[in-house]
Amino acid sequence: MKRRTSLTIGVNSTLDELESARMYIDHLVEKAKQPPSVTRPATKLPRLAALGMAKSVTNALRDAEITTVDALVKHSVQTLLHVPGLGMKSILQIQQALSERGLALHNGDTHP
Repeated sequence: MKRRTSLTIGVNSTLDELESARMYIDHLVEKAKQPPSVTRPATKLPRLAALGMAKSVTNALRDAEITTVDALVKHSVQTLLHVPGLGMKSILQIQQALSERGLALHNGDTHP
């Protein structure tokens, strides 16, 4: 039976560390080859409650898991009309509240 000496163990762990370092460097090189991602600066949108809509409208949106203004503006009139508790009067109220802040609902027919 061959005994492992501390020298053998030391060499093996050093080889493992070198292999890990090589893999990490390869990862960094690949990442450097990718174009930088462009991110737009975060704009602070008000919370739904800050829009000043009727409580029933805010509650219907919350029940539909639309809890932020950012999520709301991703919806279109057509998709919001499918939300229980929202009708055209509610949609008009939403559109008015958003337009007062320079925002609008999405124009598409697809759900976000």
